[in-house]
Amino acid sequence: MIDPDEARREADDILSDAAYAEPTRSLLDRAVDWLFDRLGDAFDAIPGGGPGTGIAWVFVVALVALAAYFLLRALRAPRIAAPDEDDGLRYGTETSRDATVWMAEASRLAAAGEHRGALRCRHQALVAVLVTEAVVADVAGRTAGEYASAAGSAMPTQADRLRSVTDDFDGAWYGGRSVGADDYRSFSDACALVETAATTVPA
Repeated sequence: MIDPDEARREADDILSDAAYAEPTRSLLDRAVDWLFDRLGDAFDAIPGGGPGTGIAWVFVVALVALAAYFLLRALRAPRIAAPDEDDGLRYGTETSRDATVWMAEASRLAAAGEHRGALRCRHQALVAVLVTEAVVADVAGRTAGEYASAAGSAMPTQADRLRSVTDDFDGAWYGGRSVGADDYRSFSDACALVETAATTVPA
């Protein structure tokens, strides 16, 4: 039986890696915010009249043009980019970890009401089981969708469930979707069904 404190320490050590950092706002988004802040300052600073008024308005017009340019760029950019090897959760080399460690951490987080983090760890436990049962190969840089596709090919009867589980994971972790106790419970039950099926797949 795994020691809960040891499981928590190991999971915390893994999750403290920069690869597990939540997606941050892009540089473009921060630049747009800065420009609009400066624009507000410029409007506040415009005097009621006098020689400084013309210069102030030139400055305001220039800021408006820059703000419009960056705003158009921001609107054209996809809001949720497809995660790459260094974005969000990293798969591959981490999946060989003992699934019981991830399960223990998922249970701890769920008990503490941190259901989004629990869902993340529960999904990692699922991937670890799929690797351990040789349903999928442990490949560095593989995404959740790639693991689901590979596992679905090996277990056709679970393909739809794997896609659903992966969609739920992506929506919660990368899409910022809120996760409640019932959401986590349903997700964990679906993972358990896939894991049970994985133990019956011929080697």
